[in-house]
Amino acid sequence: MTGRMENGMHSKQSAGSLPRLSLKFCAALFVTMVGLVFAVSSSLRADQEQNAEQLEHGRIVYSEQCASCHGQEGKGDGSAARFLDPKPRDFTTAEWKYAGGGTVEEIAGVVTEGIDDSAMTPFSDVLSEEQIIAVATYVVNVLVSGSYKNR
Repeated sequence: MTGRMENGMHSKQSAGSLPRLSLKFCAALFVTMVGLVFAVSSSLRADQEQNAEQLEHGRIVYSEQCASCHGQEGKGDGSAARFLDPKPRDFTTAEWKYAGGGTVEEIAGVVTEGIDDSAMTPFSDVLSEEQIIAVATYVVNVLVSGSYKNR
């Protein structure tokens, strides 16, 4: 017989039943978890919308400031590329001519400071920090990743 002693008598408690405190705790835990799922979901949706806005902003800046040298698809084949030595960076290849690995921070640094002995001049006087981060994000997430073809 399963049970516990109360006042010297066994009280029956079925093996499948939970004490009320545990049921209340489980219900509260469930409600909390559902709330967390909704909060995380809303946060992720907001992040995705913000990222989409930043990528669109970066695309516009890229088209206006970068495409004439680097080309619309980032292949280094813009209308001015044939006049430049060294040739502009082809973002679609795996090799990086100047940067260490092609992170947003590295590309933002190149856009900000330019590259000595090249046509890549500093854009720190032309673009805001927000624009520089947006265009660097666009380059890494769209051109380098190859997702431009899927747009």
